[in-house]
Amino acid sequence: MEQKIEALEERYALGEINKALFDKYSEKYRAELGPIREELSKMEKTLSNPTKHVKNAVEFMSKIQTMWQLSNPEGKSKLLKTIYPKGILFDTENNSYRTSGLNPAIRCMLDMVRDSVEKEKRNSEDKLTYSALVEGIRTLSNF
Repeated sequence: MEQKIEALEERYALGEINKALFDKYSEKYRAELGPIREELSKMEKTLSNPTKHVKNAVEFMSKIQTMWQLSNPEGKSKLLKTIYPKGILFDTENNSYRTSGLNPAIRCMLDMVRDSVEKEKRNSEDKLTYSALVEGIRTLSNF
C-alpha cells in the first residue's frame, strides 16, 4: 500500500494526474493503510515468531478453495467471516451480493501476488521485444 501511495505522489509530482485525483486516491490508500498498520503493530507486540505466522497465512491462502469445497455450511460461514470480517450483504430483490472490508492480511497478499504477476508479465514482454531485435540466423555453405 505504501508503494501505491509513493507511486501516486510521484505521478502527481510529475504532473501525470491532477490534484483532485491525487487527493481522492491518496485518501483512499491512506484509509486502507491505517488498518494494516494497526494490525501490524498488534502483531509486532504479540508475535514471537512472525515468519511462522506468515508461512501459516500463505498455507491457509493456498488451501482456501479446498477448504471451501470440503466444508459444511458452518465451516463455509467461518471461512467467509475470516475473508470478509465486515460481512457480505445479499440483495434478495436482485439476487446479488456485495462484499466489503476484505481481511487486511489477505488484501496485502493479493496485492503482492498481483504486483508479482504484473512484473513477470512485463519481464516476459521485454524478452519478446528483445528477441524480435535479433537478426535471423543464416546458414552459409561452402558447396
